[in-house]
Amino acid sequence: MSTPTHATIEFDPDAAASIRIVLVGFMGAGKTTLAERWAESGGPVLWFDSDRAVLRELGMESVTAAFEELGEARFREVERDVILARARTLARGVEVWSLGGGSLQHADVRDAIADSCVVWLDADADALWDRVAGSDRPLARDKGAFTRLLDERRAVYEQVATVRVDATCAIDELGIGRVLADHLPPSWFGSGVAVGDGLLDRVDDLAAVCGRAVAIVADRSVGHLADRVRGRLEHAGRVIVADTRLAMGEFNKQMSTVERLLGAWADVGVKRDATIVAIGGGTLLDTAGFAASIYLRGVEWVSVPTTLTSQVDAGIGGKTGVNLGFAKNVVGTVHMPSATIIDTTVIDTLPADAVRDGFVEAAKTAMLAGHWLLDRAKAVADAEPGNRDLEWRALVEGCAGYKDAVVAEDPFDTDGIRAQLNLGHTLAHAIEAATGGAVSHGAAVAIGTNAALRLSELVLDAPSELVDTWQSLCMRMGIVTTSPLAWEELEPFLKLDKKHDKHGIGWVLLEEVGSPVTGSRLPVAAARRVWEEHVHVGNGQPDVGAGETSTTGVVVSASMRHPRVLVLFGVNLGQLGNRESEHYGDQTLAELVHDIEAWASAEGLVADCRQTDSLERFIHALHEARLRHHAVIVNPGAWTHHEFALHDALAPLQMPRVEIHLSDVEARAAEEAWRGTSVIRPVVDHVVTGEGAEGYRTALRWVRGQLRP
Repeated sequence: MSTPTHATIEFDPDAAASIRIVLVGFMGAGKTTLAERWAESGGPVLWFDSDRAVLRELGMESVTAAFEELGEARFREVERDVILARARTLARGVEVWSLGGGSLQHADVRDAIADSCVVWLDADADALWDRVAGSDRPLARDKGAFTRLLDERRAVYEQVATVRVDATCAIDELGIGRVLADHLPPSWFGSGVAVGDGLLDRVDDLAAVCGRAVAIVADRSVGHLADRVRGRLEHAGRVIVADTRLAMGEFNKQMSTVERLLGAWADVGVKRDATIVAIGGGTLLDTAGFAASIYLRGVEWVSVPTTLTSQVDAGIGGKTGVNLGFAKNVVGTVHMPSATIIDTTVIDTLPADAVRDGFVEAAKTAMLAGHWLLDRAKAVADAEPGNRDLEWRALVEGCAGYKDAVVAEDPFDTDGIRAQLNLGHTLAHAIEAATGGAVSHGAAVAIGTNAALRLSELVLDAPSELVDTWQSLCMRMGIVTTSPLAWEELEPFLKLDKKHDKHGIGWVLLEEVGSPVTGSRLPVAAARRVWEEHVHVGNGQPDVGAGETSTTGVVVSASMRHPRVLVLFGVNLGQLGNRESEHYGDQTLAELVHDIEAWASAEGLVADCRQTDSLERFIHALHEARLRHHAVIVNPGAWTHHEFALHDALAPLQMPRVEIHLSDVEARAAEEAWRGTSVIRPVVDHVVTGEGAEGYRTALRWVRGQLRP
């Protein structure tokens, strides 16, 4: 065993997590110019300029035009509304506001900034008049009136100001940083992570996209959220140069997906001064972030995690990458996002299994961070399922803050600090690979963490209460910490782990809550002992009831109550809805997949639907099916008629195999003879053709009958 490294970091959960700096002052003081400088420097996560926001809402080009056409009263009314719409304080992050000179006449606006650091850029009337004289500002046409208005507002500025800065000198000479140093924490610029309710509707305030073209990459499953983001950015005048929607999942976390992104960006001429905005779960963010890191030797990107797992872990920290076959994250980079936007209201829209997966990652982080965060995890587990909103938000904010601090301490994972975040992941990755994804990432981490804590008892003499705490948290959320997998099923995949060498595997262990230990290299035998004595349950052989076999000889795992069916769509089927509706129907692939998943659920099955135009990936999926699925339904498209490699991939599968086609290929063969040939027909067990989308329901019912003992 190698010498372990204690990976504890200093993190103060009570320190100010969010900071709002509000720039106020009379016209010509330089508020907008200063805020722009900060936005360009990568300082604040969000930058809000009230004048610009008002003009966007009014659809006007200038304040002068708004005053002349609508009147000052209407302008002030909208100004008040756009400010108060942003009044809710971030849970975590840095934002800068630059407020119009007259906005503080509203008492509720003054109340909204009462807890902010208010910076008053002050200068005498002559200096300010010299800056604005001759401009088209509606309130700067007469020096006498200008001076009187300044005198009236000075009292309000004095009332709200935290810091007064002499704005007489040029912006570059203000020394604003030195002034603020006495009023703000040393790390007030933060790392670009923002956490709060409703942040998806504030993406137009993102400092990282100010003045930049934007390329959106989003998971199709959260298309509605991506549409919201795009709408806000376009409303703010941002130029969207590309918008790519991907069907993500571990299957598509591959170099071919990266190549698709790179090609899409190159086709529309995305330049280095653009920003990639990635919206989705961990696989999407990993893939899009990696593509951003290598496109034109690196372009800026923004992470918008939309799953609980990605909000507490995967979406933070800049680790990007893709898989190579079974080996997870073998190709990758560390490419920090310019900003990470975590909208905690997204939790309300997630299905129960996604919430459980996210809770596992959050609870893992809590075990690492200490009792302050563990208490938040317990509060979520203890609360009524339908009444956890506040508890969830506190837990997400705490996890994001802690991971952010860990990453800041060891951004490139070289000092053993950042490695602590892999607690439970060594075995988790092996479980995912061994089951071909049938066990989700969160469920696998729950099991892997159980094993890691047992190893901690064995190696570090850690208290047994660690395991008790972990199992109690998981149990209260309906999460299993044991597995029916035999060690022999896991071991081949452990050898693919990046931390595996001839001396064993590098493990993350826990001495006690809040005291992680990294660099513990243990022989594989130690992990096997823990697995077989404490984690493994049953005989490891999948069964329907008690070892029953289906009518086709396929054994269905008791650990998976619903058999999984691989539904593979081949070449050009991603274009459904756009091609020959008389043969293929009007449904898009996404709509068809939605129906297939519902039909499968009604039959007590789980449909794992995938589409690819890559023959290599299609065949690879068939090779993996023996590890993760109980039946396959394949529609290879044109490959059906000539690709004998599909015959060879299907032949050895000991499970129900269905060939399906939306159109009636036999009838079409009268005009196109080649359609009458199927190279896979000899090695499938059932064929469905010519029933359109309903054919998939027929195929699923047949599969259910074959799997029923």
